[in-house]
Amino acid sequence: MALAAGAVVGVGIGMAGMAVFSRDSGFGAGAPSGAAVSLEAGRIVGLEKELAAAREAISSLETRNRELESQRAEAASAPTAPAAGATDLNEVFAQAKPLLQSLSPMIDAARRRGAQAMIARRLATLTEKYALTDEQQATVKKWLEEQNEQQAAQNKELLSKPGSTLQDLLASGRRGPRLDEKGLDEVMAATLSPEQLATYQADRWQERAANVEREATRRVTQLNEVVTLDEVQQDKVFALMARSSDDYDPAMQLEGLESDAVLEGSSRDEAIMEVLTPEQKVLYEADRQRRREAAAKGLEAIGIKPPSDPAALDALGGAGRGR
Repeated sequence: MALAAGAVVGVGIGMAGMAVFSRDSGFGAGAPSGAAVSLEAGRIVGLEKELAAAREAISSLETRNRELESQRAEAASAPTAPAAGATDLNEVFAQAKPLLQSLSPMIDAARRRGAQAMIARRLATLTEKYALTDEQQATVKKWLEEQNEQQAAQNKELLSKPGSTLQDLLASGRRGPRLDEKGLDEVMAATLSPEQLATYQADRWQERAANVEREATRRVTQLNEVVTLDEVQQDKVFALMARSSDDYDPAMQLEGLESDAVLEGSSRDEAIMEVLTPEQKVLYEADRQRRREAAAKGLEAIGIKPPSDPAALDALGGAGRGR
């Protein structure tokens, strides 16, 4: 597109040059004086050089444009990598474990530097918001450092544990922040004064309620794009998603929680299916399967063997929009 625009610009320059050349060359005008002829001849020579350069640029752009069009056509017709030759990430992870273990000191040093910066930022924010004393800061900092070391130890254990997979390592990393927030609530409750704690808990309550509402709304919106929920269904799905959130508390007063829909031991998918009509269930399952297939094809295209677990494909492709 950019080259095509450049070619058009080049053509425009060439045409403008020819127009100036035709207009200024004196064709059709009265006979000029000797000095004027000399001056005009110099201008003509300059314009001819500019015109030649413009034509050369146009030719170069056209050639390059044809080359790119040919490359695009070849890429569009090229088949994707066959699944049979794809790489299993868990196999690669298993083979890479010894190397990762040997690099552990370097990785750990880099992790510690990043962790120290994160802890410093978190502690500075808490100190500013709740006027932590030096003693309180030391307590919270110690806890944050201990939590970070525990997470690092879990990751190291996964690297040495037989049969551990890449998904195990990624899941461990995802669990860390959530546990950190709940644990922080506990250490703050044991460390702050009654006045500080009241402010902290009020802030956390608002933060958790906002998280619940935002996540539930997002999931309702995603599901509605697939199956077009009516208002009653939207309220039920919102209530299901909100009450299944890790941040949810029954005492929360959120708009849209009027519905009495609860999971009652069911998974989110099972609970959602109970809300949908038979026609919507067909659309929901078709969308989920389409996303799984798209995720699998995306992995195969770069030479990676798709996981056999449908739940893993769901996570990659966003299948099951109510999840």
